[in-house]
Amino acid sequence: MIPETAGALLALLGLVAPGLVYEMRRESRQPAPVTSAFREAGRVALRSLIFTVLALVVMLWVSSWWDRLPDVGAWLAAGNTYAAANYGAVATFVVLELVLACSFALVAESLTGSGIKGDISAVSVWYASLDLDRPPAASRTWLRVRMESGTQYKGALRWYSPGASDERDVVIGGEGLARLADGKDPEDAASWTPLDAWNQVILSGERIESVQVTYLGHDGGVLRYAERPRAIERMSARWRAGRRRRPTP
Repeated sequence: MIPETAGALLALLGLVAPGLVYEMRRESRQPAPVTSAFREAGRVALRSLIFTVLALVVMLWVSSWWDRLPDVGAWLAAGNTYAAANYGAVATFVVLELVLACSFALVAESLTGSGIKGDISAVSVWYASLDLDRPPAASRTWLRVRMESGTQYKGALRWYSPGASDERDVVIGGEGLARLADGKDPEDAASWTPLDAWNQVILSGERIESVQVTYLGHDGGVLRYAERPRAIERMSARWRAGRRRRPTP
């Protein structure tokens, strides 16, 4: 059934919110099970129902002694008439019930998932390696990119597109931009051909075979190991996952 009014839509979202909170928190610990859309929706709906009922029981008890909440009996008897006359109390009841239900979902997931040691981020490996793992002290992200042809390029990351695997184009450039022909030793500095006449090179994602990543400090020194970001930092950075990053060259 499709909601026909804004109120019905908000009510539907409120009913499924606790189950979604539980699922999203659990998926940060372990991969989501591969199942049908029907079973996934049913799992969310069942959990939402459980947490919502528990929250309603608590709210009914609280409303029996707190006068800031509506008279539930009168509300059920008069319906929309009572709600319109006491919209402030009704709104407070609904908001508190939703917060309580979602809190129950978080507590239940924490208790049942305490033995799961996983810490899964919703962002891609591409974004995590080129952006999230970059230490605060780094001034540049330095790449050595090997193409399918065997040719290698190295330089500072300028741009990248975090799309599908065949669309993850990379742009490197700046001082130190160089190319290495296939078959030559990448550890021999003399084997690299400087590309001083060029500002940057665009590398097609579908032709990239591998990418080596390191981070350079402001003094040019290599920061070999990036500290893993805390979960809260990853959550705050997820909204940036779709944009293109342009580090300082």
